Amino acid sequence: MLTLPANFSLSHLVRRILATRLVTPAQEYQLNQALWDSELTPADRQILEKLLQGLVNGQIVVLRELGHRQTLAENSFLSARKDQSHEKVVALT
Repeated sequence: MLTLPANFSLSHLVRRILATRLVTPAQEYQLNQALWDSELTPADRQILEKLLQGLVNGQIVVLRELGHRQTLAENSFLSARKDQSHEKVVALT
């Protein structure tokens, strides 16, 4: 289980995410932990709003989802390729 550093701040974490435009699984865990363990200040709410907008607009990518999307794309590619090879067999007969 990951523990949050003593000097951890929600706004610092969100600023790092906004700068890189990526959310790692560790950052996702830290973000969830921070939201459960602390009360939000108005500044926290404002920066979380920016994070949410970036996620909704697709400007920020969650790496866990990226892997899922990549798997879906690969499966679609393999499926299309399988269909093409089937068409070749049908065309030869």
